[in-house]
Amino acid sequence: MNTRSFRGANLKLENTGAIIKITIPSIMLVASCFFAAWVTLSSAQDWPQFRGPNRDAKAVKIEKQGDTFVPKELWSTPENSVQFNTPVLKDGLLFGLSAKGSFFCINAESGKTAWVESAGGRGGYGSIVDGGSVLLALTPKSQLIVFQPSDKEYTEVTSIKVADNQTYSYPVVAGKRLFIKDQDSVILWTLD
Repeated sequence: MNTRSFRGANLKLENTGAIIKITIPSIMLVASCFFAAWVTLSSAQDWPQFRGPNRDAKAVKIEKQGDTFVPKELWSTPENSVQFNTPVLKDGLLFGLSAKGSFFCINAESGKTAWVESAGGRGGYGSIVDGGSVLLALTPKSQLIVFQPSDKEYTEVTSIKVADNQTYSYPVVAGKRLFIKDQDSVILWTLD
């Protein structure tokens, strides 16, 4: 078995060898159900948007005015744009992977950029998820990058190749399990 410890985060990633074949319609059905449930539970005023028409980072609040809803721009920054992913909001900070291939951190209240760090050509189509004490970024080149959520600087904890084929899906963390979807299969890793 392939085992890797995350230094400084007291985590161990282990490939269980479990490969689960799931058809695309099954994944789409499950994803659609989760999205529908999330939208139903969300209200318009609690749903800020973080992408502008020029793919710049933008925060917009939806406000009710009479019988209609209108967007109110809170801030905009052209320095950091996302492509095919959504930034993660954690402790008042937005963490994202830019279209230029850089990780970034923006203060969600003010829109000010805290830091930008090159992802070493690993950006664009990748995704970032909140893993508790760390953030997990999955690149199209199947590289899982674990880094600290800080507004001071980018601090990478570890990086590991988690699949043999390209990955364009978000990693899914469920308890001590990490599911990685590549172009052919879903791979189960365990966290200790």
